[in-house]
Amino acid sequence: MAFSFANPAGTGSVTGAQTNTGPDLELIETEGLGFLSIAGDTKLRLLPSPWPNDALPPPTVSLFAVASGKGLIAAAGPDTLVIATTESVRRAFAAEGPKANNVKAFTPQATLPIPRVSQVAFSSDESSLVIAAETGGGLAVYDVQSIMQGNKEPAFQLGTNGIAVRALIPNPATDAAHFFSIVLTGGQLMLANLKERQLVNGANGPVLKEGVSCIAWSNRGKQLVAGLGNGTAYQMDPQGVGKADIPKPPQVEGEQHVSSIFWLANDDFLVIHTPMSSTEPDRAPDSTYNLVHREKGTSNYSFHKLQDPCPPFGMNRSPPHHFICRLKDFPPSLDDMLIISSTASPDVGLFTRSGTPLASNLPADQISNTYTTTTPAIDSRRAGLPVTEEMTDTSPIGMALDLSSKEKVPRPIQGNDLEETSTPLPALMLLNNEGVLSSWWVVYSQSVMSNTAYPGLVATGGARQVTAFGGSASSALSSSLGNPTPVPNAFGGGAFAKPAAPSFGSAGAPGFGGASLLGGKPSPWSTPAATANSAQAAGAAFGRPSFGVSSPLAASSGNAFGAVGGLGNRASPWASSTSSQQASNTTNPFGRAPAAASPFAKLGGENKPAVSPFASLGGENKPPASPFANMGGSTPAASPFAGLGSTQPAASPFAGLGANKAPPSSPFAGLGQQTSKPFGTTPQQSFGSTVDLGSSIGGSFGAPSTIGSRSPWATPSANATPAQGSASMFGKPSLPSTSHRGSLALG
Repeated sequence: MAFSFANPAGTGSVTGAQTNTGPDLELIETEGLGFLSIAGDTKLRLLPSPWPNDALPPPTVSLFAVASGKGLIAAAGPDTLVIATTESVRRAFAAEGPKANNVKAFTPQATLPIPRVSQVAFSSDESSLVIAAETGGGLAVYDVQSIMQGNKEPAFQLGTNGIAVRALIPNPATDAAHFFSIVLTGGQLMLANLKERQLVNGANGPVLKEGVSCIAWSNRGKQLVAGLGNGTAYQMDPQGVGKADIPKPPQVEGEQHVSSIFWLANDDFLVIHTPMSSTEPDRAPDSTYNLVHREKGTSNYSFHKLQDPCPPFGMNRSPPHHFICRLKDFPPSLDDMLIISSTASPDVGLFTRSGTPLASNLPADQISNTYTTTTPAIDSRRAGLPVTEEMTDTSPIGMALDLSSKEKVPRPIQGNDLEETSTPLPALMLLNNEGVLSSWWVVYSQSVMSNTAYPGLVATGGARQVTAFGGSASSALSSSLGNPTPVPNAFGGGAFAKPAAPSFGSAGAPGFGGASLLGGKPSPWSTPAATANSAQAAGAAFGRPSFGVSSPLAASSGNAFGAVGGLGNRASPWASSTSSQQASNTTNPFGRAPAAASPFAKLGGENKPAVSPFASLGGENKPPASPFANMGGSTPAASPFAGLGSTQPAASPFAGLGANKAPPSSPFAGLGQQTSKPFGTTPQQSFGSTVDLGSSIGGSFGAPSTIGSRSPWATPSANATPAQGSASMFGKPSLPSTSHRGSLALG
């Protein structure tokens, strides 16, 4: 598919910046690093149904996540959210049983019925699980502890005005875990505050930056770097205040957007550029990888090209999107390892930086203390996607590291007599479009031989075990009562922690999506899919308008968001109503709402036009009932996770935010209370409004909390250990990053 940015925001050059093209970085092969399949050729069918080939999700989706501290995985299929323990997954890989095409069946602990989603992410403190709707946008936020007790309802919802979500990136700092950065398919960067249950205002309103294609947090979660559609990048604080403009690499020619970005260190970034069109219609375009280094305290940038570790020779899901997982400071000498997969490649690649050379065929000073593209020399120690039964390529829809294993790994080094490792190893998990999960141990031979462990492993105390599994334990988040209240600003004051202005939402408007009121013009990045067959194109296409075209969300002429709406016309599947919704007679400053009905409205009853969370400023707007309201049944479900570990209550993940002051309220405030009123019969918080969603009435979506329920069939884990929790103070180094969702940079 061809892409055109009609009026890019700039040409890729940055005023005042000095650029220098440095030497390309080396490609090496090594026997000292590789992947060992957990169970030979065996894979698991994690999802109950595959994503249909004629309606694949957009390349930018991320539908698989791991919470190592809790030992949980979450994955999304076309109509199901799967929740399982990492231990049960490892056991299933190792267990005897029938398999077809080397794929074994798997039964997860929980399945939640959902519409098609585009993002699945745990918060960095693992207290929240957030999903985003593929059609119409909107976030559904689940209390992880509540899910583990059998509750299948989201705790609350946030609308994105009918605009789909391109990226959903949690803040990596555990004491700021309630902040998620959101990139919409229209290129708007926003910030969600789960504790306040709304968007927050930056210095210039809720839209922190326009024309954004991808985003990464710094290690401490205090700054962000946004990749832009014109090929440059923009470093800023969470208020949207610019700190640096990073120019486009001189060797990147033509119209190429930043398709992925990763913040490596204070002045180092991995930036991936991808053309907006391919010269070959049946093949995805090649991406260009650059290590960008900034001379400290200056605007002088050098660019070093890295060889593509996963070239686009697989399924053509264009433009390619990349998943990046990170293992940092792996003793004794592996300073950094970035694991890369691409939606257009069957291969999994590596970038590494080691204090001692990993290969001997090049001078040590060329491959030590610098990044290289690194390939395992032994073919059987390379990771890659499985093919289908028809021997065709598959494509990743999510990748994550699992650090929860407590097992020693047998025969870790090929050709060595070592019987087993002295410590557990990190595991890489990769989910493809068929719903098949592959997993490998990450084997760093020098570490194995020196009996050292990766410090981020749960078994070595590197990852927090923040809560107990099942039983009568109650989540600190779930048990907190009352409405969301203002808390001390975790980022040192300023506009960052302010709720979005009331004019950016309305009292009582549905909080989760709704028909877009910004006109019927397609998103600058995607055209609405007319049928399920066009779902992939709808999400993948950036569309005709430029990344840099001013968004109607920020325009000041005409209505409040500009005269021409261009941000989609689909209703969120979570904005449908079971009752009529009355629009105010007040003139809407955000444009006219198309009467788009949710395709999932029948889940909750009569299909009615959805009301936008922006509709009816100051006017009455009756909240809709959730289409999920009765999907969990009328009686509390028994927890599938009951008895899997300690019953010690967890410490609040927000403990320590603002010492000597009242503790901040939980994003799940009130979930511990029971109520006979269905969720939605009290005013809900609109997208960006200051109205409390759910107020203090307790359980979400009409289902009382099931915390305390115990499964009649679950058995305690043999490896269960008491939960351990520690609240990190803001500003201290966070846990080792393992995902593209947050880097280990300082700042």
